[in-house]
Amino acid sequence: MNFIETLQLLAFIFVLPCDEASVPHVSECNFCMKCHNEQISDSFGQRHIQGPLSAGGDRDTATAFDRIFPTTEDIQAKQSRPNCTECHGCRVQLQPLKAVTAFGQDFRVEIGASPEWIFTAELPPSEGGGRAVVKVWCMPFDKVHRTFQWRCQKLDMAVRANKFLIAQQRVVEECGLMDTTVKVWLAPVNAVDPDTGLHIWWYGLWMQRAEGISLNQLSYITRKSFVEETIMDLLQTKLNKTRVIRSAMLDLLTSQCDRHAQNVFINENGNIQLIDNLQAMKFNWLKCGSDSIFLPGTQKYTIASFGGNIVWKKIGSKPKRTVNPMVLLDYRCYANGGKIGTDYPLDLAKCLTKLSSLTVQEIMEQYGFPMQRHAEVLSVRAKDMLSKGFEWSLKHGEPLNLTPRRYKWHEPCCKLGVHHHVVSCGHAWNISMEVPKGDPLHGTEWTKGYPDPGTYLGGEGLD
Repeated sequence: MNFIETLQLLAFIFVLPCDEASVPHVSECNFCMKCHNEQISDSFGQRHIQGPLSAGGDRDTATAFDRIFPTTEDIQAKQSRPNCTECHGCRVQLQPLKAVTAFGQDFRVEIGASPEWIFTAELPPSEGGGRAVVKVWCMPFDKVHRTFQWRCQKLDMAVRANKFLIAQQRVVEECGLMDTTVKVWLAPVNAVDPDTGLHIWWYGLWMQRAEGISLNQLSYITRKSFVEETIMDLLQTKLNKTRVIRSAMLDLLTSQCDRHAQNVFINENGNIQLIDNLQAMKFNWLKCGSDSIFLPGTQKYTIASFGGNIVWKKIGSKPKRTVNPMVLLDYRCYANGGKIGTDYPLDLAKCLTKLSSLTVQEIMEQYGFPMQRHAEVLSVRAKDMLSKGFEWSLKHGEPLNLTPRRYKWHEPCCKLGVHHHVVSCGHAWNISMEVPKGDPLHGTEWTKGYPDPGTYLGGEGLD
């Protein structure tokens, strides 16, 4: 019998009476195996939950950042209470991440190895409804090994990450680009883990759940008929081209460095939505200027075009027979004249003008960035995009990628074709699969035991 099975057995042995008149409030229990939702109008339940659950955020956001983990005193008080088979007072019902069905196939969701736990929840109609994803820190269960121990690690990093995400969202919303990405907000959880009955009474990061599946999951489907028909139709006919352009604008403005296929979702109507915007504005990856499958000249974009083996310079690497359909995410295929320049939507143009007029300190204070470098990156990027245009900023603007990670721009492939079950570019696509000199992973000099396949100094010839 593992720990969770033991816990569930004990919950039925040491239990408060559960007749209708004496069902305890969840705050009076240590563990509770079944928690009934409290009506929002219920005054007793309100004493245990502060702040709205909806995407408007917490009434006191500054306080919320410090409440994403329980205090030692709260934990000790909880452990002194009995376990309950049934209780009331929860706000939502949490569910573990489950397989997603799309395009007639089930897709498994990986839980990852990070210490944070992720659940899904259906928001009540009074809170706007819809599906949400909830990220919770400081869970006492190891989600991989299922061992139990109250251990809160790297809480200062968690607080800083949440502050950054909220601040970045304020900028994105003001710039009119929120249609491209999911909303996030801080709010109490006040629910029980469905597997263990653990009461989660502290705050979590709530996120709007993206529709559809990730482009990475989409690539798992290898049926020839699906690749040749569904993907071709989805990424050519149905693809929301305007959303592609706006996603490129978002990723450049925020200096996004982790926009790979797992962080781009697509639904069956061809609408794309971006998730996981943490690695931006040098939040953590200090040596990255931008990296996105929407941005030509960046590594993730080049991997979609050439294949990972060539970009990572593996011995004997050869071009793949088939073209990756994600090459169709090149914004140049859909922008007027193949470029954006300074042709920004009105809200974005106004936002860039405002950001350019503010000092770094003013940006920090107005939007709530936790570190000065975040505001510095945003300030410089906004000024460049406004005065010198999109393409110049992507090629030459700060922050810049390290030289071994600055790739030549090649012409886009804007249409696919299929011949004898091989996907290829549907028009002349004369690209030379060259890569820059140096270590593509660390951005340093080449030190491997075989000759560097790189043929040019990164950043050369971009004009």
